[in-house]
Amino acid sequence: MFNWLKKRFAPAGGQEPDASHPDKRENLIVQATAALNAGDLVKAAQCYQQAILLNPDDADIRVGLSGALIGQGAHGEARTHLNRAILLDPGNANA
Repeated sequence: MFNWLKKRFAPAGGQEPDASHPDKRENLIVQATAALNAGDLVKAAQCYQQAILLNPDDADIRVGLSGALIGQGAHGEARTHLNRAILLDPGNANA
């Protein structure tokens, strides 16, 4: 279910995410991806939510958050973020 998210936010060269990345937004996405890989949907959602605070108009982050929320059964909240992602980027195939 989360393979496209892992690919979208994966570091170049297929290496494991580096949590020491200097850019806070990117670091949060790296942490969210690592949490998804570990099956920790709660941590993934928390990281995506923090990344949204830094960049509320990033549709991909909202889609990532939606995936983590769906995995937790929070369908209503996930729908809200998916709807916003579609408004931000109507051509986003993942939304």
